[in-house]
Amino acid sequence: MTAQFSNPKSMFGVWLALGLVLGLCFGYLINSMTIGLPMGLISSILVGKIAHRLSQGISRMTR
Repeated sequence: MTAQFSNPKSMFGVWLALGLVLGLCFGYLINSMTIGLPMGLISSILVGKIAHRLSQGISRMTR
């Protein structure tokens, strides 16, 4: 499973789609799509970056 997260290019679409959905939810909750969409996209990309770094660390520990 960590092999999928080790290549960030293959997961970018997943994180982008998740960010759009999260942004729509944030925008609906705060009644502002102008603020909600960027918040969702940024938080999604940040989680993707953290997952990538964690998978690198895990794969280093298993070697």
